[in-house]
Amino acid sequence: MLSDVTVTPEAYNSTTVEISWSLGSNTEKGIAVDSVVVEVNGNEVEVVDAGDMSVSVDLEGGAGDYVIQVFGKNAFSEEGNEERSVVSHTVKETTAAPTEPPKPPTEKPEVEVEVEEPVRGLKCADGNGYNVKEQTSGAEVSLKCTIAENSDLEPSNITFSYDGASSLDQNDLLKSSGVTVTVNEDDRSKTLTILALTNSHQGTYKCSVGAEACEYQLIVGEEVRGSGATTPAATTLLFAVVSLLHFF
Repeated sequence: MLSDVTVTPEAYNSTTVEISWSLGSNTEKGIAVDSVVVEVNGNEVEVVDAGDMSVSVDLEGGAGDYVIQVFGKNAFSEEGNEERSVVSHTVKETTAAPTEPPKPPTEKPEVEVEVEEPVRGLKCADGNGYNVKEQTSGAEVSLKCTIAENSDLEPSNITFSYDGASSLDQNDLLKSSGVTVTVNEDDRSKTLTILALTNSHQGTYKCSVGAEACEYQLIVGEEVRGSGATTPAATTLLFAVVSLLHFF
């Protein structure tokens, strides 16, 4: 009897294969093998002597699936009643190589990265860093801080504080007589107003929002009066605002 039928190689585009087998007991009457027959897809392609244990076969169909049958024959064999070993074999086809050479990788253009300046949310005074205002004694004085147009901050977020004879936050400032704080949504500003300036108001004022702050140094000059009439030049009150933008 025939057994252990194998087909090699299992390779792409390989249509010439080697078919091999094993031959079992060949001595008992009725199973002794005189020759070995190989059929491919139902067609007889090779007949070899019983002593041969393999045969080389050309698969003429090219790539595709094949059914290979191997069986032994002797003087007592009846056509169609042979004990057959059946195996399947597939010849795989490789894909065609590309006709166009591969394109070189596209080089990425160099991108210039612009370093943006930090957005300043707070504008101090008129933006020139230093302001000097002359006011008469008892005049009304205003310290104004404005939110920049490109900032997401709100003017209501601005807070005022004072550092001079004492330290006061915005709540303490509002408790002082003649001091008010107003918000103007139209020009995105907040203003601290001192209705009547006196020496007690001298010191440093700060408006803050987020990590930014503007400082204003308020210097109050003494009023000097002559005999009889007030000298116009002597009755002026000097108000110097030093505006400094700080980032913490």
